Amino acid sequence: MSVAAIAPPQASTVPSQALRLKSSSSRVDRLAFAVVPALFAASCFAAGILLSHSLYVPPPVALLTALLSAAVAVLAGRVARRISLPPLVLAWILAGLFCAEIHPWADPQNAMLAHASTAAQSIQGEVVRAGPVRMVESTAPFAQHEIPERSQLVDLRVEAIGGSPVSGGLRLSIYATVNEPFRYLRCGDHLQLTAPIHAPERYHDPGVWDSTAYLLGQGSGARASAKAAAVSIEAGPTQASFACRLKAAQQAAGERIMDLVAPVIIGGAIEP
Repeated sequence: MSVAAIAPPQASTVPSQALRLKSSSSRVDRLAFAVVPALFAASCFAAGILLSHSLYVPPPVALLTALLSAAVAVLAGRVARRISLPPLVLAWILAGLFCAEIHPWADPQNAMLAHASTAAQSIQGEVVRAGPVRMVESTAPFAQHEIPERSQLVDLRVEAIGGSPVSGGLRLSIYATVNEPFRYLRCGDHLQLTAPIHAPERYHDPGVWDSTAYLLGQGSGARASAKAAAVSIEAGPTQASFACRLKAAQQAAGERIMDLVAPVIIGGAIEP
């Protein structure tokens, strides 16, 4: 028997090669445009939005400059790829600045706030969004027990206040005890009621929820509460409009989702 036949086999190089491949695959690549182009574009776009708070550029100028910068970036990418990044950065920043300038801001509805007072006023308008009727427990001042009531929140597109034409939105809360008649309001109903108009609640703590901005985003610049007996329906909708149907479908879908996934909050404890 030869020596070569009984010699131990040499160590294979396969494990070392596999180890090198594993270490190279687990290495984190350096952050670069070629790795995360979407993050690069989103960061530049957000920078343009932030820049719009301190620098005003007319929207036509911002749009034209963004298009020219994009064209230069495309041309540089074909001729000299090394210089294509600066015009691309400028194009995305100007795109964010342009979108921030043309973004429609909510109407402050100063005309509605001018009528805010503690005195009851005659209000006329059309229901543009009607919420469901809910059972609530109300406590009267200095009362020893709670009173069950029916309540409904509606958004009213105001047409006149005190006989004077006024344009704006009103978040209206209608309530009545369970022993009193209560008529469900629908989108498209024309209402006439008498109630005081109040400005939205404002909290001056830093970072607190802004109810004014929320209501303005919903199209309402003020709020009011009225008993169901003080609300009269002048005319009901003969046929539901497309906007009313769309809002009703959106509301039904939202309530269905809340019924399926929302936790029940009882006594400050969240129960699944």
